[in-house]
Amino acid sequence: IAATNMNLEKDISAGRFREDLYYRLNVFSIYLPPLRERDGDVMLLTEYFLKESNRIFKKEVKKISPEVINLLAAYSWPGNVRELRNVIESSVLLASDSILPQHMPLKIQEVLNQSIELQTTLKKVGKQAKCKAEKELIMKVLKEVNWNKSKASKLLKVDYKTLYNKIKEYNIERT
Repeated sequence: IAATNMNLEKDISAGRFREDLYYRLNVFSIYLPPLRERDGDVMLLTEYFLKESNRIFKKEVKKISPEVINLLAAYSWPGNVRELRNVIESSVLLASDSILPQHMPLKIQEVLNQSIELQTTLKKVGKQAKCKAEKELIMKVLKEVNWNKSKASKLLKVDYKTLYNKIKEYNIERT
């Protein structure tokens, strides 16, 4: 049995791998996609490695926090199954009864930080888009009613005071 993460056909064409050796080894091929492409496998393997690590290290870590489950699912696993095994083993050694985010290696914890940054960025973008749309709508309605704020507030279905505050907030001026 032999395994590789290289494309041997390309390596043969490029002269980096012997063709005769390829055919000697390639009696029966099995393609196994990388772990990042096998969503359900991460949790199945995690449960297996948790049991094995508990047995090997004589520990009783029973739970994995929901945050860690999300981290494991979001991580790309460039080291595939070996990397997952190493992460679970080291986490079991660090944990007492439950695996928490702080038991994860820093590069996996960064996935959580990136996720938080993305959520924050999306919130900012959403708020900016809302403010821009709100300002444009108020300006359009005000022009339509010749800057009659009472009529504008009725058309916008907001209180007069709310409209007045929005005009001040967005620095809307009659042009």
